[in-house]
Amino acid sequence: MITLNKLIEKKILKDSFLYEVQLDLLDEDVNYLINKIEQGIKESNYNFKTNVQGFMTPFNFFIKDEVYLKYLIQTMEFLQNQTCDRPFGLIEAWGIKMNKKHYTRFHDHTPSEICGSLYLNDCEHSLKFPEYNLEIPLKKGTSLIFSGNLRHGADAIKNDMSRYAIPFSGNYNSPWDANI
Repeated sequence: MITLNKLIEKKILKDSFLYEVQLDLLDEDVNYLINKIEQGIKESNYNFKTNVQGFMTPFNFFIKDEVYLKYLIQTMEFLQNQTCDRPFGLIEAWGIKMNKKHYTRFHDHTPSEICGSLYLNDCEHSLKFPEYNLEIPLKKGTSLIFSGNLRHGADAIKNDMSRYAIPFSGNYNSPWDANI
């Protein structure tokens, strides 16, 4: 028999950040990245098996992709200008395709210090951050970057429009050569 002696409920404050950057994506780059996601999800065994309850490439699928990296570098330069000039190391970068009724479970990326996502197309959908009580509409060129310990997720898509994105995670002071 288990007896509950004391229940502690307290909001714990933690350091976190969230930035939304709007990038100008070239149409040919968007087409390339979406086609690459489509290719990757056909080869993936991660579809519907992670927090992404939709289609997903392997976690390292975009880690050396030059087209994707040029946009990630722009986002990371923005972050370094806002916070500190600490080097950033990319750990994972994967593609996702979300269709009607697909959703993302609420989760964080701990122990990664930094995570985010680049959205490749307009979609009537948003990413939710419950700790901030915030919803960010997702549109083409939106690049979100936030603390790895920040919970986030997305409700099921209600329309017939697919959403394509490339999430990533990484750490400060980790080795990564952006010129790969």
